[in-house]
Amino acid sequence: MKRILLTCAFALLASALHAQTVVGKALVDGKEVELFSDQSWRFTIETAPDCTTITPKLTFCGNPAHWTTSPRPAPIVAAAYQFNGTTYGQFVIEDVGTNLGLTVESARAPVLEVVKVTSNTEPTVMLVETTDFQGQPTETVVYRVKVGGLDVVYANTMFLGKATLAQLMTYEIGTNYSETHKAAHAEFLAATQVKEAD
Repeated sequence: MKRILLTCAFALLASALHAQTVVGKALVDGKEVELFSDQSWRFTIETAPDCTTITPKLTFCGNPAHWTTSPRPAPIVAAAYQFNGTTYGQFVIEDVGTNLGLTVESARAPVLEVVKVTSNTEPTVMLVETTDFQGQPTETVVYRVKVGGLDVVYANTMFLGKATLAQLMTYEIGTNYSETHKAAHAEFLAATQVKEAD
């Protein structure tokens, strides 16, 4: 069973390495297009002024007074943001979904296994709760793990589509799922739009 979970975890990790990210913009026939890291492009979709298209499947409309862009901590992270000095947000978008028989519940174990392998510590699951995202019920798993000797609490909401698993994560340095973290996570989800690619 452990071997199956590891295989699933690394398959999820590998698929994330190939996630498309916006690398530039150009004009085609006088219309703006977005250029993606896989060398594909699409005509720019109109978004609100504070919205950023991160991948063809992901748009973030976070209040720039609250969410500032920060460096991606790993190649699998599509985008990363800082909320304050101890609270951050990030996205992992994978091209797997219900078309492969995945459920949110079945995705949880490989996600936690990847956390264990990358942090070299066992994550402590603190809470699993039903969350509404884009009018659909999904789940948020809250877990604590040591990162570089620091305790870090993650709130990871997993959105599952036909060919999409989006991990919408916030994390905070500390040992508890604080009220500040809960509020930041709720704001992060409200500012996020995930859709299946065209």
